[in-house]
Amino acid sequence: MATLVGYELPTATTMRDFLEACHVEEPPLWRAGEKAVIPEELAPLAGLGAANRCVLAAVQQSVPQRTATLDVDATILETHKHTATVIYEGTRGYQPVVAVWAEQDLIVHEEFRDGNVPAGYGNVRILERAVASLPPGITQRFVRGDSALYEQAVLTWCEAPARGIGYAISADMSPQLYAVITQLPEHAWQLERAEPDAIREWADVPYVPDNGNHRKDRPCVRRYLAVRIRRRQGELFADGRTVKHFAIVTNREGDGLTLIRWHREKAGTVEYAHHVLKNELAAEALPSGKFGANAAWFRLNVLYRSRFLGYGYSPIQPDLWLATFGDLPRHAASGLGSKSRRTCAGERNPCRSTSHCSL
Repeated sequence: MATLVGYELPTATTMRDFLEACHVEEPPLWRAGEKAVIPEELAPLAGLGAANRCVLAAVQQSVPQRTATLDVDATILETHKHTATVIYEGTRGYQPVVAVWAEQDLIVHEEFRDGNVPAGYGNVRILERAVASLPPGITQRFVRGDSALYEQAVLTWCEAPARGIGYAISADMSPQLYAVITQLPEHAWQLERAEPDAIREWADVPYVPDNGNHRKDRPCVRRYLAVRIRRRQGELFADGRTVKHFAIVTNREGDGLTLIRWHREKAGTVEYAHHVLKNELAAEALPSGKFGANAAWFRLNVLYRSRFLGYGYSPIQPDLWLATFGDLPRHAASGLGSKSRRTCAGERNPCRSTSHCSL
């Protein structure tokens, strides 16, 4: 490995010290009950993020792209460590959120989280940091995501004229949206494809949420598209139904079926990135019972993936390696003893306290 990267590998003790430099010991109150908190990054962890941005910049310089489609999704890392919070049904773990730049197949930003933090929490902050991590030269930006991104704050943020970010996001199937979809006339549905056991169709949906967020003096830029999957005669889905409906919301113009298929492409980017991190690398082999150390371990796996996807499997030149990673030991040293600020799920602003959460 040392020959491959052109750099002497750290000892196990050095690695442990670095990982633990990314952690701040917190009183038990931080993890009491169902309260969910997200630590702000210390210098060592931020240093890893800066290193990943160096990789992004180098790749962009070598293979420039004008478009950046950000695919955002959370993944679950299960663990038996007693310090991890409960995700569901007694299972403990963490739930990091990852943003992948689809055109370059590189992770631009990730946020490590306790397992009890809702997947849809802090979406605007994640998008802001992901966009800020993009290198220069991007002229078009898009966002794709599942229903965890389906919230007014995200849609409004993307639609702001200063950003002009196009999006396609899975919509929650509210009773109101479901009623509109199921009342569409048959001629509104267009065939996508016929499968041996089901027929897939799609339709434009004349739906405007009654949430008071649309100004009456300007047209709504949002557009809802529905997918209907019908089982062939005599066959049922696992839940006993013969028909299923799904929907996405988008602010993009163009053919509806093309947009639906474009939205689905995120499965080949961010979901595949999750697979690589957990199954081909070691992101799920969490080395510590300390949150910050595990956050650094996860980011190291992200960085490792970026390094090989970005630079290929040829050795990195020593000067480039040092320029990208050389400051990390110094960051680790300077981060020792630093305090962090934590953002509490359900709160818009970071907690000011460095000792315990006010919730």
